[in-house]
Amino acid sequence: MVKENQKDFLQVLGYLFLRSGKIGKALVLFEALQQLSPADPQVSRSLCYTYLLTQQYEQALSQADKFLREASEGTSKKIGYLFKSRALWGLGQKEEARRMMTWFLDFKETRNAADSS
Repeated sequence: MVKENQKDFLQVLGYLFLRSGKIGKALVLFEALQQLSPADPQVSRSLCYTYLLTQQYEQALSQADKFLREASEGTSKKIGYLFKSRALWGLGQKEEARRMMTWFLDFKETRNAADSS
């Protein structure tokens, strides 16, 4: 089992790999983290994003669904709808992708209205 601070370090390292264009290294790292922390929504989110960057849309869709199941309600969950929309679009499922994008936009508008009250 990986300790929390070790997992955080590996997450940051994966982010740095992405920022420096080493997407393949980031992908290997995030896939390993997924094995070590299968129920961590942040790992699912990072892995989903990396799959999108590498145009692995089936895997991205699977991770987006996993992230949506794991993430707590709130503003962080809306990114799951955005990622799912992008994966569906990449798979050619345009109508479903539009529906997910609508959920993303509605979620954002609902949160903004609640925050301004």
